[in-house]
Amino acid sequence: MKKNKIIAIIVLIIICIACATKEFQNDTFYLIKLGQYISKNGIDLLDHFSWIPNLVYTYPHWLYSLFTYFIYNNWGFDGLYISNIMVYISIILSIYYICIKRTKDSFLAFFISFISIMTLKSFIVLRSQAISILLFLWEVYYINKLIETGNKKYILYLMLDSLLIANIHGTAWLMFFVFYLPFLVSHLVYSFIKKKKKKKYIFDYRISIEQIKNIKLLLLSFVFTLLMGLLTPSRICYTYIFKTMQGISQSHIAEHTPLMIIYAPIIIIVLFLLFFVKRKVKLHEFFMISGLLLMSFRSFRHTIFIYSIGLIYLAVILKREINPNDKTFNILNKKMFSNKIYTPIILVISLLCCSLSIYNNMSIDYINESIYPVNAVKYIKENLPYKDIRLFNNYDFGSYLMLNDIKVFIDSRCDLYLKEFGNSDIFEEFVNIKDKYEYEDIFDKYDIQYALLYNKEALNHIIKKDEKYKNIYQDDYFTLYERKVLLENEK
Repeated sequence: MKKNKIIAIIVLIIICIACATKEFQNDTFYLIKLGQYISKNGIDLLDHFSWIPNLVYTYPHWLYSLFTYFIYNNWGFDGLYISNIMVYISIILSIYYICIKRTKDSFLAFFISFISIMTLKSFIVLRSQAISILLFLWEVYYINKLIETGNKKYILYLMLDSLLIANIHGTAWLMFFVFYLPFLVSHLVYSFIKKKKKKKYIFDYRISIEQIKNIKLLLLSFVFTLLMGLLTPSRICYTYIFKTMQGISQSHIAEHTPLMIIYAPIIIIVLFLLFFVKRKVKLHEFFMISGLLLMSFRSFRHTIFIYSIGLIYLAVILKREINPNDKTFNILNKKMFSNKIYTPIILVISLLCCSLSIYNNMSIDYINESIYPVNAVKYIKENLPYKDIRLFNNYDFGSYLMLNDIKVFIDSRCDLYLKEFGNSDIFEEFVNIKDKYEYEDIFDKYDIQYALLYNKEALNHIIKKDEKYKNIYQDDYFTLYERKVLLENEK
């Protein structure tokens, strides 16, 4: 069995390397610059990368920013790519380990881990959410171990977990306590049912209502971990989610928009399996999976929890469904990775996939020039006083401008540009420009001198017909305009 697990781990690592995303995305760029600033100046709770003055910023990812800058400063983009692969591997091996511990079934653990690799690959990019999902995985594991064993050391582990998330990904910290809810609510339901012994409830026939052990220790850990949000300079842990839900960003940023189930086949499978299982599902399992599903339908980004924590819970439920006398399953379970034929075939296929992926990645740049204005930035830095200009830019590539020391109108640090966080509602003004084409009044308000736009976006087709704007640079993907009206006023 030990040999089987080692082979499974090797195969999973190889597949992770093959599936890891090489292209960086916008958050990576601002994390580098924030880390650079913090390492030299500390945290002053002010923004220094937008040309709009006096913006308050809470640095919710300050520790991860330092980590990102440290790697970039020493090993460049290559180091960041390798670190992303290492995080990916850590997440998948954590899922594999936890699945084995929860199901005692190495084949099922491998199968679930493989599905997680395939479904998580678009999410595991160099941003703080990758680290936080790793920490959330271990949080749920520690909660289960605390309940089962009553060992107080798991309270300390949960406190450390909470502290790390608060400083690495403070914007997601309140999710830490969402994972307590299935257990706490299950205890309340059990206590209620216990008092009403003679009554039957409809969910009694499909759901097993069991007492949550060591509930006092669980509540104690909840209180202690809740205090960890005070031990961070970001000062945003307790309120961030509520503030962002009040703003308009939820309906304009793709990863915050509701999930369309047709694009999530794994979720359809999870729903199907839960509906047809024969054995009873434990109440806290039902609450956990149904809660994660509801969160996914509320926001696409939350599907990451279904593809990690949710799949582990599904493995536990499926393990109870499997008939120990099922010959087909037992053959798969015993022969997987152990047979002299299967083992080399699996390893060769995995290595071949990895080699093809690495070869393919050699032709891929870390920065996609169709998304980020690589050549336009070179023009700006060579021909304009780039440290002093007031440039209108798109939300999606503002962070790349930051990386190149060009101050921005907006970037993907969404909270910085929302009125709910104490600043002007710059995000709403950006939406009005992009979606309603109400650009002239806002450009006047901020005395904008230049506008850098995607060639294919509708705003570009409108501005290029506007006589007040002069096209001073254009490539295959971007166009840079200069506002003539400002030049005329200056004259």
